Amino acid sequence: APVVAFFWRYVETLDHPRRAKLLQFATGTSRLPAAGFKDLRGRDGPKRFELKGKDIYTAADDPDAPLPLPAASTCFNTLVLPKYKTQENLTAAFDALLAEDIA
Repeated sequence: APVVAFFWRYVETLDHPRRAKLLQFATGTSRLPAAGFKDLRGRDGPKRFELKGKDIYTAADDPDAPLPLPAASTCFNTLVLPKYKTQENLTAAFDALLAEDIA
């Protein structure tokens, strides 16, 4: 899905503190286990990081409508991405999200 490619492209642009903040938002922790993503734990034990799409779009006829923000389920290490139509939309939404204090 294009939104998944947009997401990983965005992550590649982030410095370490912003990546840690994104990880905190998505998983509830700002640090990975020593062995990496494969050893993340969820509410019921080991649970790898997962991206899910959500059928929410911005209104094409209202360019001033706010972009929907991503959502997270930290118990399940899941990040839910609205289906942003462009890289710029995803970048704007995540920049707004990371500008907030989510720690």
